[in-house]
Amino acid sequence: MKRPRLLLIEDNADTRQIYKDVFERDGFDVLQAEDGEKGLSFAQATIPDVILLDLMLPKLSGFDLLKCLRSHEETQHIPVMIFSALGDSMDRKKAAELGVTEYSVKAYNPPKHVVTRVHALLARAGTPNKVVPPLALSLTVALQESAFDVSSLQSHAGLTDGFHCPQCRAEVVLAMLPDSTRTPGHWFVSHLVCSGCSRAF
Repeated sequence: MKRPRLLLIEDNADTRQIYKDVFERDGFDVLQAEDGEKGLSFAQATIPDVILLDLMLPKLSGFDLLKCLRSHEETQHIPVMIFSALGDSMDRKKAAELGVTEYSVKAYNPPKHVVTRVHALLARAGTPNKVVPPLALSLTVALQESAFDVSSLQSHAGLTDGFHCPQCRAEVVLAMLPDSTRTPGHWFVSHLVCSGCSRAF
């Protein structure tokens, strides 16, 4: 089976090495670029199966690189997942307008979860690679007030006013990532996160 090729565009050398190791252990061939200009050049020259893209890059920003990819027929179809320290709603909206369906805030998603989401992204794009279960998608779930163990959950998370972020007042939701290491059934790794400012609880 063909190994999927991932282009990792990230300016921090330590972060690149961590993600390179994790993806290679999961069966990917990994190309690396430390700035936006080199990332764009590699993408155009190699046409990778998927791109893992930081936004804050030297020489050419992640958003400018995305615009270049989407403006050329050879690269406009490449699935892109953003992983960035930036997580506000405007950045997410801008990314979505450029065709990005997977957006990961680095602080809230460990590398193995990013691998799961990249597999899901490839599956949705129809790229032949590792078989992904039908429910290998990240989910966001709203939580119902005063049901079952909700009060204990709110107390444990330090939420004193229902499921509302004390920082920005937006709704706190449950972000769920599939855990393929457990069978049978549908298992998830989950955490509480603010839908507005992306703060984790």
